[in-house]
Amino acid sequence: MLRYTIARESPLDVFAPEAGGTYLLGDFDCIADPVTLIARPRGHYTSEYEARLALEPHLQSWSAKAELVDRIPMSFHFVESESADRLPQPSGGDGIDAVRRPRSDPVTLIRVIEDLPAPDPHWHGESPLARDLRLRARTLADDSSLPAVAYAMYDAIRAKYGGPGRAATSLGVSTGLLEQVSKLSGGAKDPANPITLSDQQRAWLLQAMRALARRVAEVEAGIAALPTLTQADIRQ
Repeated sequence: MLRYTIARESPLDVFAPEAGGTYLLGDFDCIADPVTLIARPRGHYTSEYEARLALEPHLQSWSAKAELVDRIPMSFHFVESESADRLPQPSGGDGIDAVRRPRSDPVTLIRVIEDLPAPDPHWHGESPLARDLRLRARTLADDSSLPAVAYAMYDAIRAKYGGPGRAATSLGVSTGLLEQVSKLSGGAKDPANPITLSDQQRAWLLQAMRALARRVAEVEAGIAALPTLTQADIRQ
């Protein structure tokens, strides 16, 4: 059996104590609470390494789907393996207790998440490009770096999928959406002639890049029958 900790990537997120459940990830029966996941293989693996090699792509897919679709950034970190004659249980508990303790510090709003986001069995892995875009998208909320990060993300997409016409066909998005992203982020490639974006344009660009990060991940994970993503689908 393999034990992992579940890390919340946002300091403002807290899983409720009752969050968790049982999950089937490939060949592994898993049980999780807010802080721990335990995976028990159905088949035989000759080593811990072999078992982890089979399980961890499913955990990576779960992390990607949780962040891009459910907007709950989380990750899994290996702790140890245990013999089959022991049946470890998740450790229970969560950081929510620390939040409830009286403090003299300024109040910080947190998001209490009632349950772990469910894995998607149709989400097969996370490519290097998809992972890069997902991690870059986390920094988009930094207002000062938005155009530069958006341009770097668009440039990475263009390097693999080509210009707006080719990329639109491959990713199932409209050419107009990609052209607008190129226009609004293009000032970052020429610091001598920066483009000043309005608040509305910045808000649109933020959501557009998050949507494109998700779309690339979905396409490269093999998600089928995706609807065409257009400018009208971007909510500010």
